Amino acid sequence: MSNDLRHLPPTVVPYLNALSHKATNHRDEVEGFLAALQQMTDWWEFQRGYSIDDQEEGQFENLKVLHEEMREAIYLPTKQEQLDQLVPDLYQAVALMDSINARREAPHYSSQLAVNDFLLCGAAWLQGRADDEAVLSRLERLKAYAGVLRHAFIGARTRLLPEVVESLEAGLNHFRQGMEAVDLENREQFQDSLASIKEGADIMQFLIDWQRQDVQRQAQTSSRFTIPVAGPHFQEALEQARELPREQWRRGIKYLESVALAQLESSWAHLRSNIFWEPNQRLEIWEEISLSIEDLKNAVADLDNQQFTPEQALDNLEEALETLSAAFRQARLNSLEHQHLQGTQAGYYIEALLGALNGSLPFLAFPELFHASPPPEEWKAVVQHMLNYGSDLEVDHLYRAGYLLLQRYPPPPPQQEVPEGWVCPNCGHSNPGGTRCGACHIAPISLSAEAWSG
Repeated sequence: MSNDLRHLPPTVVPYLNALSHKATNHRDEVEGFLAALQQMTDWWEFQRGYSIDDQEEGQFENLKVLHEEMREAIYLPTKQEQLDQLVPDLYQAVALMDSINARREAPHYSSQLAVNDFLLCGAAWLQGRADDEAVLSRLERLKAYAGVLRHAFIGARTRLLPEVVESLEAGLNHFRQGMEAVDLENREQFQDSLASIKEGADIMQFLIDWQRQDVQRQAQTSSRFTIPVAGPHFQEALEQARELPREQWRRGIKYLESVALAQLESSWAHLRSNIFWEPNQRLEIWEEISLSIEDLKNAVADLDNQQFTPEQALDNLEEALETLSAAFRQARLNSLEHQHLQGTQAGYYIEALLGALNGSLPFLAFPELFHASPPPEEWKAVVQHMLNYGSDLEVDHLYRAGYLLLQRYPPPPPQQEVPEGWVCPNCGHSNPGGTRCGACHIAPISLSAEAWSG
């Protein structure tokens, strides 16, 4: 195994785990594996509609061969023979796909992925490296993306300066006119359409940057509900609804149902596979948060329930938000941090555990990890839990292994912040920064020491 853990699409990992687990019937997972291979095949067949250069074209040819080999491998007679064929082919195929993605997602013409992909394809078409269908299929995706931009602009225009609104309207027009002018029968007009699309996208980048900053501002100013990702959205919606008559709530309710709740459920699904809780409390924490999310969904639905007065409906929503917020706060108190271990051997093992929990790392990576980075003797219990996972594929072993490891390496205590400018309480010297006085060389009294001495 290389120095970096090599992750795979979660859709292929169950089959590899079934192959490496003696008691599991791998044939139960074969349909899911074939479906995953088909998804990968669909991806590279769509992507190879154009190529950046000969190197990339060669990568697509290699992918075709690898996928044919993997489809044949599932018919080999033994589990070990299948593993010996599938594992290197899968890792090589994923590495090729990652390489193609990395090159194409680089902002050659735009940092907006849909725009960049279309312009890359258009440039390839002009060089004879793309077929017509590749351009036209990406044009449809670009039109859908333009609709998203337009919707975002409509939602933000009342908060923008008039001159900014005027500029963004011009950008949207360039964008639209460029897409309408795409004509593969007229090479010169096609080149002009690419230029117009790029010009429009460059102008619209302001709106994207503004929205990103607005989300950050909102998160900083809206902190009442400590709910991951969606907390500020719920807080803003609640505050706005209290100022509006009920007949004007419909749009806000739809936003909560289609955006805020979807963000909440997505972030919760991600969080619970990336946090290590006290093992005996983990399931209880999961259940409490899951039930609180269901209560919140019901409270959002009841905003349109005429059996409740507007005040009752909003009070119910506020109560559900408070309950969920409290559940997340308690969950955070019962969890162990691991970000401080990045770059260490313990951090390397935590990454492996998280990869297994998120389905991107098969069990067979663990023995290779032990070989590449031998664990110290005091990690014996941690390693045993990881091996136990290979015996029955129960994720509880992974959570317990992570919790045991993190207990050994708690985060360092936060460093005391010293103001950039301070006056020494001993000699009165004014210091621009640092932790000791430049005149008498004493350290300033900490706030906690001042509080106790008072």
